Amino acid sequence: MKRTALFLAAAVLTGLAAGVPQATADSGHNLVSNSAFGESAVPPGSYGYKRYDASNDHQLPSWSVVKGSIDIYNRQLAKTPGRQQAANLTGAEPGTLSQAFQPVVGKEYVVRWKHAPDTWPGCEEFAGQPYEVSIVGNESAEYHPEGGPGDWTSTGLRFTASEDTQILQFESKSRPGESACGALITDVTVRELPDEDEAPETRKS
Repeated sequence: MKRTALFLAAAVLTGLAAGVPQATADSGHNLVSNSAFGESAVPPGSYGYKRYDASNDHQLPSWSVVKGSIDIYNRQLAKTPGRQQAANLTGAEPGTLSQAFQPVVGKEYVVRWKHAPDTWPGCEEFAGQPYEVSIVGNESAEYHPEGGPGDWTSTGLRFTASEDTQILQFESKSRPGESACGALITDVTVRELPDEDEAPETRKS
């Protein structure tokens, strides 16, 4: 596995998950907290990252790792245009990252985020790096970041709130054992959709 084998000492694993703060609905307000994962302290340097699973995700503000493990890349490794940190959805194995939020039932919302292929050296050989995004019990779609490492693009998923607490979930679909390369995501937002024309198309591939 790429990061486990090469930089095991950089992985930090401690503690026990304790719950997720919930954002509340306000038209135009982002209902996702810690959208770019910047509230997580990550080691500096070209290969700076921190690994999270269910045992230590209380150290990752607002998010829960409900399956497998994920890595938070620092700004240098993530290569984001806005110099944000990013979540790699595949840590030592494919991971699932989630956050609870509170919309208004019956209102239409759009999830927006940026994604890119894994920037870890050697991961350019593993094309696809699929993952699924879902509003649990509501809408879902599978995504594949295109291009090469550091090619960040924006995408989104539209949904109508069916409950007053919903769960946003990102689930890696990388094949276990094949590699530890996975899609990167950052700048995650959920906002009420005031105008149909502003909604991105849901991409199913």
